[in-house]
Amino acid sequence: MIIKKRKAIIRLLMLVILALFCVGCDRKGISAEFKVVDSGAWIGSSNFQQTWWLDNERVLFISNKALSPSAAPQMITIWNVKTGQIDFSHPSKAIICVQDGQVFFATKDEATGKRKHYRGTLENPQEYPMPGPNMRIDDRFDCDWVPKFSRAVPYKIKLKGDNYLEITEERLGAPVFSSGKTRYYERLDMTPIPLPVYTDLSLPYSIRFNQLRNAYLISPAGYIPGDNRHSMWWLSRDGQLTQVPFPKKIILPVQGGFTGGVRPLREGFLILYNGGGTMSMTNTGARGLYRIKRDDMEKVLLGEIHGLSISPDGCRAAFSHARNTKEDLSLTKPYRTVKTINFCEGGNKS
Repeated sequence: MIIKKRKAIIRLLMLVILALFCVGCDRKGISAEFKVVDSGAWIGSSNFQQTWWLDNERVLFISNKALSPSAAPQMITIWNVKTGQIDFSHPSKAIICVQDGQVFFATKDEATGKRKHYRGTLENPQEYPMPGPNMRIDDRFDCDWVPKFSRAVPYKIKLKGDNYLEITEERLGAPVFSSGKTRYYERLDMTPIPLPVYTDLSLPYSIRFNQLRNAYLISPAGYIPGDNRHSMWWLSRDGQLTQVPFPKKIILPVQGGFTGGVRPLREGFLILYNGGGTMSMTNTGARGLYRIKRDDMEKVLLGEIHGLSISPDGCRAAFSHARNTKEDLSLTKPYRTVKTINFCEGGNKS
């Protein structure tokens, strides 16, 4: 009898240990191929639940000191993914951009309703008002105030440093991804280089600077599997173009889908897919995060995913995640939280 009881206790302990090891690795929508690290911290809806990397270990986002849905004042929140520690910086509902350790953010005076802009390190940001008329905030390239541009063709858009993009022909007619013409200037006093697709700051192909490669990624802002948006391009700052075809193996639904953008990793790319398949408040269908690696595509994580960002070294992805729309909108647990995946540590396979 004693031996049987011991066996039963041992069997129970083994089941408990197995359950502890498997928490989060077998839930519907999460691929067991990838280790997803959950901060447990709720992320506010400001900036479309955007995340930013201050460096390779610290993620910034907007939350509150309760780290849960509440009316508490919103704060710049810092999650150290290496130690797990969460700290707070300044009251703010809007981080504008983060680059090279510099944070550009805004606060609102509740009494006057006026916004104030600040820029600098988190430890010592300085008030940073617009330096003159006809300026705009460049949140993608220099993270600074830059001159506004006219939409009257031809017009130029400032990129990184001395680089410029020139729109030489209106984007007219359909399909939009094949109309319009653009070219790239390393400097305005140099001969421009024609680009292979119509490229703008948003649709149909967007252009983003990648710090790791010191180059621009030209990629579809929305990708429908099966259409003729079949490639991306790396554009070096000296004007060299390298084509990156999408893989032949596409596992996304063909009908009715689009992506929320493409982000480069140190090896491969992440696609945020926001459409396709049957969807409801509790079923997100095929929505989620996918990785392109060489000529292959694989599912990483399903659910409501927003605010995707990549660490400067190209290893980690940070994002807001909820298993479905109901959870994403929930004010009680379970609710959306900030999570990360490290793609450099053994492929991050658990």
